[in-house]
Amino acid sequence: VALFNYSLVQSYIGTAVGSYFSKECGGVVKVGSMHVNPFRRMVLYDVELITPDNDTVANAEKISCTFKGFPFGDHSLNLDKVLIKNTYYHLHVFDGGINLDYLIDGIARMFPSDGKPREKHPFTVRVNRLHLSNVHYKQDLKEPDSYDPNAPGVHIPHMEYMGIKARFKDVRVVNGDVWC
Repeated sequence: VALFNYSLVQSYIGTAVGSYFSKECGGVVKVGSMHVNPFRRMVLYDVELITPDNDTVANAEKISCTFKGFPFGDHSLNLDKVLIKNTYYHLHVFDGGINLDYLIDGIARMFPSDGKPREKHPFTVRVNRLHLSNVHYKQDLKEPDSYDPNAPGVHIPHMEYMGIKARFKDVRVVNGDVWC
């Protein structure tokens, strides 16, 4: 266990994890290094997510996850606390779904279902407490047919927020939808 505390080992594990997720999910998943306490916590450093179409979804300096018990449930991932720090996240919605679908679908394939059809029992991520620290969020949603670029008001399909600091409780992600 002490071997996991060496930075060289953490970098190697991060590279191996990134390669594994890239292969299983498609696209590119890079992890600079990671620290793991198998019974309590996992911290990923320098994370980059790129879709198979070469669209950068996220760049994160640090993602820290703690869990109370075994985090993998019935076709779900259950976390106690998640910290997302110094991160750029770009949500892009298009006719086929969201740009993060490739990763969500890839992770869902890794966790066997209980035999129920996916539509009735989708892969779910549950987080008791989510803390965002200095997050840059950008969204490009599908243009509504009735959109008039000259109309006054806020242009909801294209928004960008910087320096977000927030805390959320009881977050669920189901089929790309976020509830809290």
